[in-house]
Amino acid sequence: MPVPDHHHSRPHPPTALDPVIGPREAGEFLEYRAVEMAALDCLDPDHAHEIVCERAAEGDPVVLAASRQTWTLREGADPERAPGETLDIRDRLTDPPRVRVRADGSPATAELPIAVLQMYRLASWDRG
Repeated sequence: MPVPDHHHSRPHPPTALDPVIGPREAGEFLEYRAVEMAALDCLDPDHAHEIVCERAAEGDPVVLAASRQTWTLREGADPERAPGETLDIRDRLTDPPRVRVRADGSPATAELPIAVLQMYRLASWDRG
C-alpha cells in the first residue's frame, strides 16, 4: 500500500496499530488513511487526520483494516456469531467497505462487511 511521502508523520494517539507495527509505521499508515479520506469525502486534510486518529484510537476496523492482517476474536465475543476464531485479511475492498478473508487457516475465502471485525482485535500485520 503506497504511503504519502512524508519525512515525519503527524502525532497520533496510541492505537491498536502501535504494538503491531510500531508507532512510526502506524503514523504513516494513519496519514495514508487521512489522505484517502480527505480525497474520497472531500474533507480538509487536517479534519480528515483528526477523524482518522479518533477512529483508530477507538479501534475502528474501517480505519485499521488492511490486506495481510490477522484479527483474532475478542474475549467475550460470541463465537457462534463469528465466522471464525482468526481472520486473515487477503484484500480490503470498497463500495461498500468489506474484506476478503480466510477464517481459521482455511484455504477458502469469504467476503465480509468490515463491520464484522468489530468482534475481533488486530493481532498482527505482515508488512513484507
